[in-house]
Amino acid sequence: MGRKSRGAGLPIHCGPIPGGRTGGIEMKAISLWQPWAYAWADPEGPKIHETRSWSTNYRGPLLIQAAKRFSKEARDFAETERTLRRLPSRLAFGAIIGVVNLTGVIDALEIKLSTTALDRLYGDFSPSRFAWKKEGSILFKEPIGFRGAQGIFEVPEQTLVKLTEQLDEHPEWWD
Repeated sequence: MGRKSRGAGLPIHCGPIPGGRTGGIEMKAISLWQPWAYAWADPEGPKIHETRSWSTNYRGPLLIQAAKRFSKEARDFAETERTLRRLPSRLAFGAIIGVVNLTGVIDALEIKLSTTALDRLYGDFSPSRFAWKKEGSILFKEPIGFRGAQGIFEVPEQTLVKLTEQLDEHPEWWD
């Protein structure tokens, strides 16, 4: 990916600390298509909200897994965004690329006019959709290959162990 890992936003308080300092590692993840995965995981990226057709009660750290799929629509959109320098020249696929602090879920229409134009460009704020708000994110220096799943899913501890060093670079996120 070529960009440094950066963290921004409010501290995240979750279960056990990465690295096993207090026991097992527990983290949830969601799979997103590129370039939307990168845009949401990047602390300086244009995407504030991830828009979905479903809501969730989950709040806290959410790993971002970039799906392997890269549709023609997504490829064309990414090419335009690269030209405008809002995306890097290369994107990771089939890998965990970062983590966001999911702080809320609201009706997408309620915030459509109050969010940024770029956020609207990267999301679908149409009726019957939900806007998942992040406050802070980390884009990993080294994506970790991982097969995603639908919905919010648990990431196995053996995969999280590979992310420990990158997560430990951001102690402000952990209790």
